[in-house]
Amino acid sequence: MLELAGSMQSSTENFTVPKDYDEFQARYGAHIKKLLIRSNQFQTNFDDLHSYVWVKLLEAKFLERFQEYVERLRPKWLEATQVCDFLGVSWQQWVDALVASHTGKRPFWMPTPVNVAEYNIQGIPWYDSRTAKYAFDDILEVSCGEWDPSSGERYWAFEHWGFDVVGGVVKGERRPEVYLKYPTQCPTANLFKNYLNRAVGNHWANFCRTTKRRHKERPQNPQGDEGHLTSWEDTLVESKQPSMEIKLQLTEARGIMRSVLHTCLQDFDIPSGADEEGKIFALLEQGVSLFQALKQCGFPTKVRKSVIRSIRLRSDGPLELSEELE
Repeated sequence: MLELAGSMQSSTENFTVPKDYDEFQARYGAHIKKLLIRSNQFQTNFDDLHSYVWVKLLEAKFLERFQEYVERLRPKWLEATQVCDFLGVSWQQWVDALVASHTGKRPFWMPTPVNVAEYNIQGIPWYDSRTAKYAFDDILEVSCGEWDPSSGERYWAFEHWGFDVVGGVVKGERRPEVYLKYPTQCPTANLFKNYLNRAVGNHWANFCRTTKRRHKERPQNPQGDEGHLTSWEDTLVESKQPSMEIKLQLTEARGIMRSVLHTCLQDFDIPSGADEEGKIFALLEQGVSLFQALKQCGFPTKVRKSVIRSIRLRSDGPLELSEELE
């Protein structure tokens, strides 16, 4: 197991991005083909799909964009020496600030390592450990300083920082423009393969959408009586489904009906339930009048008249219910 873990770590550390597209095709051509075979259900257009994906990868400058993506990556944590390089402070400054903060000698805040449990188990201090890992968000908090409400000024944990530091050792003068020096991200094999899988999947989806759109725009072959081609627009069948406006009106009418029925039943101290409402709506959809629907549900005459009068008052126009109501 240790040998396997060591080989996996070495393979990750030795990973290099293909230097050109010839090497990219040699190393990942079979992987791309395997992805397309797994995703595509139709083998008749596989050659077109395969060529399309490769053309899009070249047009998008895949290798260059991956390098830009790696440079924009934000690390989740930094080791102690990397923190020193990031902030531009010496190793001794970093250790002194940690000890002063966590022992209460100075009131500013300093982070705790994310792997502090390892040091607690072993019973060794973590202040001066160069392999202690700190969350990147915590390091950004340190770089922003703290606001003192009493003085109205901002102060930092370090009196002098922003120098050119390598491995916790000051190598030069203060950095000319930017104090923070973001660490260089090292791409891994898994990161590169995941980025490639996402790019191939996006190009495959675009190919499917393009093919589907071209198929819809292609004219139909059936000819009319005079030998002219029939446009696909003329073959469309008018939908019998209600329009969205009618659906909204039906929804509003259901809400009014439910509210009125609930209010009238409360006025006459009659318990209401969802079963009666569902039965009324089902009868109305079958073409039964409202008065007859209420009657078939077993509501008394006084309730039926009250419901119809209330709906008549809430509607914008007159309802033709007078014959049954009378």
